Amino acid sequence: MLGVKTWASSHPEIIERYYSRGVFAGIRNIWDYTLGFSPVPWLYVLLMSLLFVLAYRIYKARKKQGGGKGKWISRAGSFLAFIGGVVGVFYLSWGLNYQRISVETQLGLQEIDPDSTQLAYLVLNSMVQAEKARYEIAGDDTTALTSKVLPKDMEAALRPKLEATLESHGFSPNGRVRVREIYPKGILMRLGATGIYIPFIAEGHLDGGLHPIKKPTTMTHEMAHGYGFGDEGTCNFWAYVTCSQAEEPVHRYAAHLMLWRYAMRDLYRLSPASFERMKRSVSPGVRQDLLAMRENSRRYASLFPQLNAIIYGSYLKGQGISEGLASYNRVVEMVLGYEMRATSMASSASQRSRFEQ
Repeated sequence: MLGVKTWASSHPEIIERYYSRGVFAGIRNIWDYTLGFSPVPWLYVLLMSLLFVLAYRIYKARKKQGGGKGKWISRAGSFLAFIGGVVGVFYLSWGLNYQRISVETQLGLQEIDPDSTQLAYLVLNSMVQAEKARYEIAGDDTTALTSKVLPKDMEAALRPKLEATLESHGFSPNGRVRVREIYPKGILMRLGATGIYIPFIAEGHLDGGLHPIKKPTTMTHEMAHGYGFGDEGTCNFWAYVTCSQAEEPVHRYAAHLMLWRYAMRDLYRLSPASFERMKRSVSPGVRQDLLAMRENSRRYASLFPQLNAIIYGSYLKGQGISEGLASYNRVVEMVLGYEMRATSMASSASQRSRFEQ
């Protein structure tokens, strides 16, 4: 299967047409309209099954001690066969989506290496939009927002919005991807993740302890994975576009605040002075939300942050994403390219209109 993955990396057009929009779409529909209706997150079922199998294996090993060298060779062979099967299922069920044509190419987004001026513009515009959306939620309130501002069934509210976003950009979302909140709170965050998509059960997962203002974009991000996008920056992009255009002000607020935070990271790297100016200009209400987010992250801090970063960064690079963990931040470049495309299209339309007149 690894040979297929290597071949696929050189044939993104074939993967796009026959796998992402073909085989994977079929798998997505079959799962979602059968097992996807389960009221119980399949992650719990998977973990319980693995624990049962492990306990059974340990029991059998203790009961049948001895066996010599041949027994250990047999066990090693069985283990390697199991690993091979897991890898094969991963790529067949979802993993080959890493090799599809990039969204930047399909949307015709200009490749951008933003400078401090462009980043400052994006930071300022994002904060203006965030403050506008927050005012619709809470008026002049200066206390941190809570989970009360979120819709009761956020998954049902966000799924059709993401599907409409994908369709309007030339993609055909198949199925009805589930993203489940996982408890106890902090179980994913302690392992270095706020959300995760697991191909073996075709579902996304969201840590129940995540700060409420991060939940809309994180849920949409994981849902985008489920619709066949592997790259982290791309899923952040779809989360931003979807939530920033939503009717609910809390979804728009979450989107603009997410983009602001990513753009601020890049701005700090290029211009610490501009970063400090932008940081001081944040309104009291948004400042309280940012402080609450920081405190929430500390409450559920990762147990092994450096190890998590090394493992997941290596995994992403192994899938052909050379930036590794830095790929999350590519949403900044994609949004800038997206806005430039929109400006160019509007200008062309205006010129055509004047010509026709």
